[in-house]
Amino acid sequence: MGQVSRQGYVRDPVPHEEVRRPRLEARLDAVAPGGLALLSASAGSGKSVLVHQWFSYRPRLRVAVLALTPRHDDVVRLRRGLLGSIRAAAPEVDEALDALAAGVGASLGEDVVEMLAERLTTLDRDLVLVLEDLHVLSNRAVLADLGRLAAVLPATTRMVATTRIDPPWRLQRLRLAGRLTEIRSADLAFESNEAKGLLESVAQRELSDDVVTALVDRTDGWAVGLQLAAISLRTAADPEAFVSSFAGSDRLVAEYLLDEVIDRTEPEVQRFLLTTCVLDHLNADLCDAVTGAGNARQMLDELYRRSMFLVPLDPSGRTFRYHHLFAEVLRYRLGSEGPDHVKELNRRAATWLIEHGEDERGIEHLIRAHENDEAVRLISTMGHRLFERGESATLVRWLTVLNAHDPGGSAEAMLGLLAAQFGADEAEAAMETYRRILRRSELTEGERIAAHTLYSAQVFRGMAPEAILELTDEVRRGLERIEPSDVPDFLGVGGFESVRAINEHAAGLAHFFRGDLGQAAATLDALRKMSSLVYPLWRIYLLGSLALVRAWQGHASDALGIARTAIDAAEQFGVPHHQGTVLAHLAVSFAHLDRVDIDAAERSIVQSRHRVISRPGSQVYFDLHGALDAWMTALTEGPTRALELLREPSATGTEAPVLREGRRTFRMRLLIGVRNVSGAQAVLDEAPETSALPSARVDLHLARGDVRAARAVVDGWVPPDGDLREAVRHELRTFAVLDAEGDSRGARASLERAVAAARGDRLRWVFLEVPASLQALRRRPLPDSAWLTSEALWAAASALNPRLGAQDGLAEPLSHRELDVLAYLPGRMRNQEIAADMFVSVNTVKTHVASIYRKLGVTERDDAVKRATQLGLL
Repeated sequence: MGQVSRQGYVRDPVPHEEVRRPRLEARLDAVAPGGLALLSASAGSGKSVLVHQWFSYRPRLRVAVLALTPRHDDVVRLRRGLLGSIRAAAPEVDEALDALAAGVGASLGEDVVEMLAERLTTLDRDLVLVLEDLHVLSNRAVLADLGRLAAVLPATTRMVATTRIDPPWRLQRLRLAGRLTEIRSADLAFESNEAKGLLESVAQRELSDDVVTALVDRTDGWAVGLQLAAISLRTAADPEAFVSSFAGSDRLVAEYLLDEVIDRTEPEVQRFLLTTCVLDHLNADLCDAVTGAGNARQMLDELYRRSMFLVPLDPSGRTFRYHHLFAEVLRYRLGSEGPDHVKELNRRAATWLIEHGEDERGIEHLIRAHENDEAVRLISTMGHRLFERGESATLVRWLTVLNAHDPGGSAEAMLGLLAAQFGADEAEAAMETYRRILRRSELTEGERIAAHTLYSAQVFRGMAPEAILELTDEVRRGLERIEPSDVPDFLGVGGFESVRAINEHAAGLAHFFRGDLGQAAATLDALRKMSSLVYPLWRIYLLGSLALVRAWQGHASDALGIARTAIDAAEQFGVPHHQGTVLAHLAVSFAHLDRVDIDAAERSIVQSRHRVISRPGSQVYFDLHGALDAWMTALTEGPTRALELLREPSATGTEAPVLREGRRTFRMRLLIGVRNVSGAQAVLDEAPETSALPSARVDLHLARGDVRAARAVVDGWVPPDGDLREAVRHELRTFAVLDAEGDSRGARASLERAVAAARGDRLRWVFLEVPASLQALRRRPLPDSAWLTSEALWAAASALNPRLGAQDGLAEPLSHRELDVLAYLPGRMRNQEIAADMFVSVNTVKTHVASIYRKLGVTERDDAVKRATQLGLL
């Protein structure tokens, strides 16, 4: 057999009485590169058997199999199963898939699908991706994304999907492109020559052609119908009479034949089947616990020997499941014995599973047994494990069912549901749960505080920082009024200290998003020093947030150290790809960009993007990535493309003030760099009066030649305490104003102070904002300014200010104002007309023209135009 990676099936479910079907195998062989084979037919048609038979006899095929179950509606489990099976079958696929597997969200996400398809193009040998039982998925967003994947598969990969009903995919496009192979019920129906071998193998007797033809006719060649009939024929005295005794639709035939099969088994076998049908997986010890008979090992071996619809799930043949159709009929029969008996069987299963450490499967049976209190208790103690793995959607499913069982149940269950919904990125559902909790008449103060705290997670979803801070202030006051024991421990991650940590973290982020960086850093740093902050995930979130704030303040070294601590903590806790590390990786990206270390920044951007790519509800993450993208693009592709990105709307629609002000400042800086002063003025005009934008205002005034206005802004600008980037910006704008005023000594002193302040953190970006500072350092370096005079940094400055590099051949560069006057010289305007157009005096224009001639080494206007054109200044 070829290399096969399976999630769900480990051993081929090809029956030992298999019959090869060459005509159908040939159709699977013929699936086009990048194509889809869709096997859509009713239960028991032989879809899975055919697929496994096909690849079992083709040793060169590489196959990744994912056997889908309702658990895969949890997108994290689906993503892990899908990507895990691909990685196991094709180890050369980029390890970036590991980070994708840990993301959360309501769906895979278009970006994940596109990235996966891109990675599949790198395969060194073709792959077959098998998705079994698509029909069990009820998450329509997940189904849609799997359809997108089928549509964009590269030529290195083929998909084979089995289902009882057609998925909601755009199959017509694949048909028209010749990339769809459809195998349906009529195709899967056994012909008489195929059926004869199957019937005789299972029935263990020779059958006449007439009996075979009659059975094929009565069952319409339906695989499971033929197999059931063959099992009954083992003991039938008159095969012809048996064949004539049934007729009808597939379902009727199945029920009739299953009844025949079950009724013809010994009473102890019947009891075993009915008692164990409540189990999703069967092993001898679990079956013994449910039946109490102690003979499960022998029973399972005998049932498998008899082809009684057991599907093996492990290589040793110790774990099985019943064929879905067989289990459905058995459970229908079991229901006639009364709900109490069914609940008791599920209760026994839950007890054994929990005692043997299989809590998650145990919870499934507790829910079926309507043991609501016990299920909630267990979820409350172990739910954190799923939360840490990113499987919050499973918690949502459990707790939604439990709350439906008992709408007036414990507030703890509803708080657990609220926490899980936020963890699963189900913000709208979480808001409704939050409202339902607050409407409870018997809600305690501790429960109310816990609900408010969980709701503060809206800080990641674009909720106004002021509203978050009102909520966190209320929680802070409430925690002072109650005893620590009053706060419920939801999902095993709650309790007094966790609630306080979550609340302070939300407050710190709200301060940051509002633009109060000092208060944000103080709040988060105080939380970091709390000895009670022991839950690793909260610490990882906190450190990532603090690192981001410090990076935004320009403390790059501190930010990198704190972020590294967060990332290392996630590694040690076993959650290296967890959502909680996103802000840490973002902080690393911003810190490296501050240092103009493009390669290091790009690596961290990739790491953070992989963790948020499928989490559309956390819009703030996308806005932060938008800022990074614009910043990076300006360095790598130039200001024009960066300006296009900055004009795009934010992901939230209500961008956080700190990001909105940063976007405006950056747009104005880039527009000034490309000499679009009116465009920069338009950005400023659109800003509300509350927008400070001091650095951008100084740059704009200087670009217009209004030194007095620039001086007024610099004099009134007091950088916030602790904000290193603003402090350096202030010194650099002071340098620019003093230089424009002709105070070279004062300008040099300001430049020295800026270099000294930025040296420890190697802040280079702020110097790119004032290219004259780099020009001054290139002409007269400071003793400790070599880190600011590299050719790479000058190239970056020239990319942001396209005309800057054009002056490299000049002994003394033209000032911004001289460049403005230079732009008029190719025309025929007189000095008086230029002065009127620029709103300056004629003498000012004459002074600028004389300076331009001197710096260009010419004496005539035409020569100045020619020389400026040669340099690229015009």
